[in-house]
Formats: sequence, structure tokens, C-alpha cells
Amino acid sequence: MASGFNSVKADIEVLSRELYTGFEVNSGSLSEVREVERIKGLIESYLKVKVRTLEVPLLTWRLKHLSLDPKPEVAATAPYVESSTVEALWFKVEGDATKPRAWRGFPEGRVAIVSEPSNPDDIKFAAIQAAEAGASALIVESRVAPRIIVTNGYTGFNYNVGAPTPIPVVVVENGYSSKLALHSKVSVSIDANTIEGYGYTMEAEVTGSSEDFFIVGAHHDRWYGGFSDNVIGLAQAIVTAKILGEHGLSVKLLSFTAEEYGALGYASWYWAWGSRFYSKQLRESRVLERVALHINYDMASISPLRVSGSPQYVGSARGDSLERCCECAECDSFSLASAGAPTICMHSLWSPEVRALYHTPWDAPEKSDLNIAAKAVTLAVKAALEGPQWGYMRGFLEEALGKGPLEARRLAYSINSLAERVGWPSVYRELAPIALKAVHYGSYRGEDAELQAAWFPEVTVYGRLLEDLESGRAPQEVWIAGDERILYSLRGPGGKPLNAKALAQQFKNNMELLWASFEELQGRLLK
Repeated sequence: MASGFNSVKADIEVLSRELYTGFEVNSGSLSEVREVERIKGLIESYLKVKVRTLEVPLLTWRLKHLSLDPKPEVAATAPYVESSTVEALWFKVEGDATKPRAWRGFPEGRVAIVSEPSNPDDIKFAAIQAAEAGASALIVESRVAPRIIVTNGYTGFNYNVGAPTPIPVVVVENGYSSKLALHSKVSVSIDANTIEGYGYTMEAEVTGSSEDFFIVGAHHDRWYGGFSDNVIGLAQAIVTAKILGEHGLSVKLLSFTAEEYGALGYASWYWAWGSRFYSKQLRESRVLERVALHINYDMASISPLRVSGSPQYVGSARGDSLERCCECAECDSFSLASAGAPTICMHSLWSPEVRALYHTPWDAPEKSDLNIAAKAVTLAVKAALEGPQWGYMRGFLEEALGKGPLEARRLAYSINSLAERVGWPSVYRELAPIALKAVHYGSYRGEDAELQAAWFPEVTVYGRLLEDLESGRAPQEVWIAGDERILYSLRGPGGKPLNAKALAQQFKNNMELLWASFEELQGRLLK
């Protein structure tokens, strides 16, 4: 395989066609066992290497039966909905079902019918609101039904805490409620269970002359046929591993299990479990220190193409736009990034085009653009071969921290001084786990917000809050997701908004914690 654009495009086309079956691959299921064996054969054939499988403990969900009466055209349900049978009067909820105000006056005990939220993942919040309002079940009318969206019973996003979905949740076609005009009741029956089991991550090594190695990855579990999410991503990863190997670089190719869901204990940060499990093992074994770069592909075949990742790499691998800095909190790459590995994530998330396909049967080959898929590979390979641009990293930190008060500017100076003494690679590896965090800019219940990965949110969020406070549009609170804690809260006694002076005190407290972590890091590196 040559690295020219047309050759890359041709190889992606061949591989993705061979990888695509049109069938679902649920992590921890028999279908995954069969698919892993098939993918192993394809990888070994293309790369001429041996593939080994790594067991990953996880929760796997099994749906045995789903029915509604009156019968919809299509229907879908997902983890972590469990077995239940409900027959009750129905009630159409108007407005945004993710907000408490939509549920005022809801007649307890009825089956709630709601419209799909603008962000499909927020079906989770609609389910929690419905359960708290006393609904016996939730039926979501989707714009592009059927759609599989994981729900659970915990409001936040926590690596360890979670719960099963409190009531049955079913997604049906738009307009289903019009069929109910002649029916006073709806019957919902689900037979499903969640059990502990194992998924399988695949690992293949392309031997090169470099002491450090590159990790190239994608996930193989998928809903429905999942061509863009993520059959073509795996094809892109295989092609990238081949090209880097041809340049004499050492490469680990990874095909992750349990990206869509699977975290143990019903954890509400349910996604990217396979990569989180893998990155924890890398860090504990100290192998992470040898990772030059992790390249991840996830839905990177639909316009507009995005490039997220470590500042020292996205400067040279930037795609059509970089709307969030710096990682993709929804992707496998965030697992390795937050452990300290440099990353590039090629993806097409957050766009209306993707949301129309996301976790639906319409995610088929004709919806992906091979030119975009090839562009993603060539950009990632270019960045890998050029290597890290540490000047970009230094400038990024100076800009991010330089906008903050004196304590933040002092931190930027101290980081740069430490990097001059021990080198940026060592500083980055130790700095990322304390500085890179997933942030929810707003309360989980009260505001429309999505997770964002941010460096030093203690500082960057503070500046944003000051601007929003002055304009009167500041959120009630800001959360650090994953390990979960409130970073900033603008609610005083009785819910009264706080002023800038109170916010400044919270900033001071956050900076004290940040400085303590940095001083500990500095002590380790200067030993």
C-alpha cells in the first residue's frame, strides 16, 4: 500500500467493504466473538502480522423481545433498559422533555410520549425526568427512528456511579402518537437483561526501528450496520498502521471493544470503556511512556471533518475546523489522552449530518465519503511523520493561562520553565492527567450543554463565566465529568445567583488545588 491519496482511498474502500456485514456487533455478545475472529483474519492478511485478543471485563446487555401495542412501524430500545411490562393510559408531553417544566401537571402512572431532543443522547435526561414525574414508561418519537441510545438512571457522567434505566424507554417513528387517537392505552413489553461478561480488544504489532511506538485505533462494536460508526474507522486505522510501518515506525494497531457502552457497575460514563481499560493497563505498566502518538478514527468519513487531540499535533493536522479544544470527550482517544498519551482523533462528530445517522440503520456505506475518509488518514499520517510541534503547545498554554489572573500566568511560566529543564515530552505526559478534563458547562438538569474536553478548565472556564455573568447568561454550575465534582457553582443560598467576588473565591480555591498537583508533578520530574 502506498501513501498517495488515491492509493489510500482505494485501500480504505477495499477494506471497509470487506469489514462491513450490515449486522450489529454488541460488545460482550456471541456476535462480537464471531466478528473478532473475522476481523483478525482480515488484519493478518493485510498487515502480515499476528493479532492477539485481550479480554475486557464489561457489562453486556441482551434484548430478547420488544413489542408495543398499538404497533409502530419501527421500534428500538437500548442499554440499560431492563425487562418490564406496562399497560397504561398515554399522555403526550409538549415542549423539551429534558426540562422539568415540560412535566408540570403530568398525570402520574401514564405512558409518556415525547419528541426526540435535539441532541439524541439527551434521551437519557428525558427518561430520568419522566420517571421522576411518575411516568410508567417513555416512548420517544424520533426524527429518524429507529435509533439506539443508551440510557441510565443517574443524572451525571461518572466513571464509577450509575444505575439501570428507571422505566422502559422505546424509540419509535415520528408521528406514532397520531396512531393512538383511537386507543386509550399503550402496552409496552421488554424482555432484556444486563450481565457481566467479557469483550475483546484486538492488538497487532507492526515492528519498526523506532524505540517509541505509535498506537492507531478504532472501535469495532456497533449498533445496526454502523458503517461510519465505525466500520470505516477500523479500515482507516489498518491503512494508517500499514503506512506508518512502511516508514520504519513501530506501530500497535488496536480494535477496541465496548466503545458504545459496557463500563462496569452501570457507570454513567458508559462509553469508551474498552479504551479506558486498556489505557489504565498501559499507565500501570509504564508502557505509556513509550507512546509517541495515539491516532483514533471515529465517524471520520462525513463532512465536516474534525481534528481533535493534543495541541502539539493538531496544529499540523487540523481538518476543516477545530471547534473544541482539545480532545474529543466522546471518543476512545480521550481515554489515552487523559492518561498522558499524545493523541489525534479524526472524527465528524457534533454535526447535524452525523446526528441524522447516529445509531440508526441509515448509517450505511452510501452515507460515507471516501474522499473525506482518505483525507483523514493523510492528515493523521502527515502529523505523525512531522512529529510534535512543541512551540505550538507552549503558545497554546501561554494563551490559555495568560488570559487568567496572575496565579494562572505564573503557572504558565512555571510549566514552560520545567519543560526547558526536563523536556516537553516528560512534562506533557505528567501534565495531561491533571490538566485535561471533561467539562459540562452547565448543570446536568438545568441547561443545554455537551461535554467538552478542556485544558486547565479551572482557568478557561473562569474567564468564560465572568463574561457570561456580566451578560446575564451564566449557567448555574460547571461540572468536571468522569471523576465528577462541581468546578464552579453560581448558586448561593436559596438558589440566589452569586456575584463575581464569590466566583473569584472559587477560582482561588481551584488554583490552590491545581498548584498542589503541579508541584507534586514537578517534584517527580526533578528527582
